[in-house]
Amino acid sequence: MISYSAALNKQVLLGKWFAAPSWALWRAITAAWNAEPLSPEQVELFKSVAGGRELPSKPVSTAVACVGRGGGKDSVISALAVVEGINFNRDAIPNMLPGERALIACFAPTLRQSQIAFSYMSGFFNAVPALQSMIVRELSDSLELSNGVTIQVFGPSYRTARGFRLITAILDEAAFMGDETDKVALTAEALSVAISPSLARTPGAKLFVISSVHKRSGLLYDLWLEHFGKDDPDTCVVLGSTQAFNPSFNAKAIARDLERDPNYFRSEYLSEWRDDISSFLPRGLLTDATELGIHSRPPEPGIDYVAATDISGGTGTCAFALAIAHSDPDGVAILDYAEARLPPFNSAEVAKEYAKILRRYSCHAVLGDNLGGGTAATLFENIGIRYDKVKNTKSQYYLDFAPMLTSGLVRLLDNPTLIEQLSRLKQKVLPSGRDSITATEGRRGSHAPIDDLANASAIALVTAVSDREEPRVRWEDYLQEGKHYVQLTPR
Repeated sequence: MISYSAALNKQVLLGKWFAAPSWALWRAITAAWNAEPLSPEQVELFKSVAGGRELPSKPVSTAVACVGRGGGKDSVISALAVVEGINFNRDAIPNMLPGERALIACFAPTLRQSQIAFSYMSGFFNAVPALQSMIVRELSDSLELSNGVTIQVFGPSYRTARGFRLITAILDEAAFMGDETDKVALTAEALSVAISPSLARTPGAKLFVISSVHKRSGLLYDLWLEHFGKDDPDTCVVLGSTQAFNPSFNAKAIARDLERDPNYFRSEYLSEWRDDISSFLPRGLLTDATELGIHSRPPEPGIDYVAATDISGGTGTCAFALAIAHSDPDGVAILDYAEARLPPFNSAEVAKEYAKILRRYSCHAVLGDNLGGGTAATLFENIGIRYDKVKNTKSQYYLDFAPMLTSGLVRLLDNPTLIEQLSRLKQKVLPSGRDSITATEGRRGSHAPIDDLANASAIALVTAVSDREEPRVRWEDYLQEGKHYVQLTPR
């Protein structure tokens, strides 16, 4: 086995390109990622860009580098992929079939961009005699090695990596993969979920996530937010400017660009997250409003609950969501129940299950949008629950929800799906001048926008507050369970 340090320092391997003093920070980081011994000076270098965390006690499975443009991240990650390739030992992998090949895959926002990393990998193999002898076949986008490893580059599509034994994955420029306007490319978050089962097949498989920083949402931002500076044994995140990682970069060019467009180039060179294109609802606010460990609240007598749903037909990627909320005497909107049933399912059966939950909270009516037409109303009314169509658009409910959140007047449940969907909402200004809030692709590995649970929760929370001082219809009893209702009476 060749260590990262040996590979990057020895002239007979890759030291010709990485032994110079300007690569000192990278050598310290990569050694730390692999739990190799570091000198006191290297420890300080590592901590300077790792938020002060302690050294990993074992090789990490997820290594994240948030590095300014020109900081050398493509060169270094390509070198590490080479090391992972030459170190692979099929005899050490249980249940590996004869003829099965291990895959090292590099994904980038475009296939052309992924070719940059591949050109480095191919160049290293062909320039080092000891490595060149391992090449069995070389194509324009792949290298096949004699030890059963294939190194290949892809665009951001999960389908191309299915069926392989993935031993190393690189998400290159992860912050710039796919968005809500892209009909082809997956986001880095969706891609990481899609390839996770392939990585899980092999003990010791590694995921490298590298990029310049960008907006405050998505996989790169989430990894930084959750792991930077924390002594996580499996994930290690580093963040630093272009010049921290590459002291030889032209300082005058950086200064000139910063003066020309500070917002853009502070993220490009200084690795500062951009606020001008942040999510509609900052994750920090959502975290502050979340009551950790509270996954649902039991119904209490004397409380008027509001229920909302986002209906799905039971196929595809959209869930069938239900949310229940109420407001306290101080006008705080409190989420009591939130569930999103993932397909496949029978919509009628899920509606029956939700009806039981609704009755526990004395909710004999549920709010929903118009997308389901009369189908949604029929689905619930057949089982004794009235379906009321909402008065406002989805965007308007989100716009009404935002000031409640920023004012500290919301208490959310500890529901990762809900928080993810809310954090991924994006705000657009339409030609008419009105604001439109749209959903972006979620964790389910599909191009479909996903905000089913967020939509239902926003409707329930906003309505719970807006209806506090207004008469509201209550359904107290049934003449016959599941079929007819008693006379309506105002609250």
